[in-house]
Amino acid sequence: MAAWCAENLRDLEGWKACGLELTTPSNECAKLFDGALRQIVSWSDCELLGGFLKTLDDMKAADPKAVLPRAFRLGLEGLGTGTCTRVNEVFKNNLVAVCADAQSYGNPREQKHARAVRLWGEGKKREATNIWEEILLEYPTDLVAIKFAHDAYFFMGDGAGKRDSVAAALELNRFDCWATHARAHVMLMNGRVDEGIRFMESTVDDWRPGWIIATHNYWHNAVFHLEKGNSEAALTIFEDEVCRRANKSGSVLDFADAASMLWRMELDGVDVGKRQCDEDNVKVSKEVGLAVCEGMALYGRGKYEEAAKRLLPVRHEIYRIGGSNAQGWRSSKLPLSTPSNECAKLLDAAVRQFVSWSDCEKLNGLDETLRAMSAADENAVLPRAFALGLEAIGTGVGARTNATFREQLEKLQVDAAKYGNERERKHAKAVQQFAEGKQSAAAHTWEEILKEHPTDLIAIKFAHDTYFYLGDAKMIRDSVQAVLPKHSGSEPCYRYSWAVCLFLALEANRFDCWATHAKAHVLEMQGRFKEGIHFLESTVDDWKLGNHEVPLSIFDREILPRALKSGAMLDIVDTVSMLWRLELEGVNVGDRWRKLPDLRTHVDDHVLFFNDIHMGETFNNSIALQRGHYVDDEQMIHRTLLDFAHSDEYDQARICRDVGITIYKAMSQYSRAEYDDCVKSIYPIRDKIYTIGGSNAQRDLFTQTLIHACIESSQKENFSLAPKLLEERDSRKKNSLINERLAAEFRKRHPI
Repeated sequence: MAAWCAENLRDLEGWKACGLELTTPSNECAKLFDGALRQIVSWSDCELLGGFLKTLDDMKAADPKAVLPRAFRLGLEGLGTGTCTRVNEVFKNNLVAVCADAQSYGNPREQKHARAVRLWGEGKKREATNIWEEILLEYPTDLVAIKFAHDAYFFMGDGAGKRDSVAAALELNRFDCWATHARAHVMLMNGRVDEGIRFMESTVDDWRPGWIIATHNYWHNAVFHLEKGNSEAALTIFEDEVCRRANKSGSVLDFADAASMLWRMELDGVDVGKRQCDEDNVKVSKEVGLAVCEGMALYGRGKYEEAAKRLLPVRHEIYRIGGSNAQGWRSSKLPLSTPSNECAKLLDAAVRQFVSWSDCEKLNGLDETLRAMSAADENAVLPRAFALGLEAIGTGVGARTNATFREQLEKLQVDAAKYGNERERKHAKAVQQFAEGKQSAAAHTWEEILKEHPTDLIAIKFAHDTYFYLGDAKMIRDSVQAVLPKHSGSEPCYRYSWAVCLFLALEANRFDCWATHAKAHVLEMQGRFKEGIHFLESTVDDWKLGNHEVPLSIFDREILPRALKSGAMLDIVDTVSMLWRLELEGVNVGDRWRKLPDLRTHVDDHVLFFNDIHMGETFNNSIALQRGHYVDDEQMIHRTLLDFAHSDEYDQARICRDVGITIYKAMSQYSRAEYDDCVKSIYPIRDKIYTIGGSNAQRDLFTQTLIHACIESSQKENFSLAPKLLEERDSRKKNSLINERLAAEFRKRHPI
């Protein structure tokens, strides 16, 4: 840390090269300012500079009149909360002087910093924070503004502002497809459709290789086009990408995206062979070791972006350079009971691929890594719990209806009790609980693990996903925030824990005050990224309003192929949603419903009601397209849902009783054009739909369906609800073109 704080300090040219020009004529002052800033953000004293306080004194001596260094020093006093202008006349005069000097010879950025610090000193905390956010819109790498805004939100108790302010300033790692996904959610939720289209399509080559999440990113791209009315593009994405990828992967999550997308479009009317680690040391040194050495050297010289570019391509292969990975787990206070070092290494590699939503090509992807891990030690407790947990979390299989899966879980419990350590036994228990439909109990068990082992990334991720499925936004937030302060920052995949924390802010339900978007909370999230995110620039032309070719294209090219390849329920959900939305927009989706995977083998799973309702949508709409081909199946899933809802043993059964059966009934009524009945069914429970899980963007499907049902209703008591529902949706999705079209249709159908 000392080296980082004292070496390669930026002089005047260095600050200018970063786009953060200083007006001081003193190179020494500029360098010491950099050194002081590095020490404050790292919470450390640099011995090479004599410590933080001495650095500040030397900086002042180098140029007592420098604007930003003075504003920085005064800001530290104010944010230290030990003084303010009301009780400290000297402090007040210093603030007045720095603001006057800033106006005389400071640049615009320095003037804003001086003004913000003065406002803070005067007790006007919100106004000060707004100015720091203004600075970050134009200068997203201004670490003074990042730090001061972050601390300001902390003192104001604004957890969301604290997280989102940092999120906006951080430059997106273009290889991180999960971060791309999170950004897409921000844009979608704020109605920034054109930006979303340009962003997704300009970064597609970077996130396309990213495991299952790539399908979901294609889904987002298609949704943006649907918001613009470009249904043909969405269908093209469905056929060319989603369907193709789902067929190849066989993942239920990919199928979920495919099914959801189809539904949304209707709503809009429309074993491991020879592995690299077995090769000789010369090749390993050449292919991996050299990159690691160069990357670490670049990092040590403060060239962080170059280090990242060197290390990212080999991040999943570092295990090849040797060393005991089992010992590595112990050093991380996460011991494994397996005697196999190879199994331990492969578990590490599998977890890294899982949390980064990417496949390691040298290991032939996550599936092959899991097979190799099992072959290395088929009796290893935690690796087995992880593999079985992935199946369960994928929601495509459950212990209630799959005997083979149930037997594997039971054997895992027996073996964990025989030779597993305490942490492994708890993981085995949690996975079985989840698979048995006891998701709340599973989350509680993973939380127990995190109390003793806060860096257990498997527990962090599995707990996060479980809360997502339960629609528990508060615990999505609190679970991650409870463990992050206990991380040193050097843990493998540490940044992915932060990615989870950043994403949760985008998905918190609208009743959670932590996610409430007040004006000063990152400028309402309505445009804070627009000027600050450089990668949004693109040559993609804006699409014409009402042209649905783009979302249809995305649907056909990306979303449906991926869903058919993966078989993943998440992908199926997205595909159904997309088609349904397109059809609501009046788009003829042709025979695309027929291209969805056959889900009839899943009708009695009931792993998540969120999946059940999308399967029901598929069957309902297949009735219209295939003249009753799925009638028996729709009735079957309805019957099994009713039977399942009477159970007191499963979390999802409670959800079915509380809201699920009613939602299913309403969607069926809409499919049968019974619009008044649909409104009467779903309107009273609309504020409880979040309990079925999924993201805000995914659950918007039901909001749109309700609004359409109101517009189509013949009874005044029902269609008169449409304006209120449109206002509610507009409060959550600003600038939505779909909202504008729905409002226009309402006025046309029901003139005052």
